[in-house]
Amino acid sequence: MDLLDDIDDEKKEELYIVLDRSLNGVYLQNLKTNVVIEETNLSQELLDKIGNDYILRYINGDYYLDMNLTEKFMNGLE
Repeated sequence: MDLLDDIDDEKKEELYIVLDRSLNGVYLQNLKTNVVIEETNLSQELLDKIGNDYILRYINGDYYLDMNLTEKFMNGLE
């Protein structure tokens, strides 16, 4: 088994929180495992919409902004 296969297996249908921007993308923390990764395969459209503490859902190889969970999380910080 290839190391990349292991990484991809860890990312299947998971929730991530955006920690910060990086030079090539963003740092994401898996909400289930707390593992932090640097994700560089995000569309420019998604990068333009997100900021720190936004929640992304990873499904079938793509990230999607989950505004419902993001709003709940941010309301809990107030």
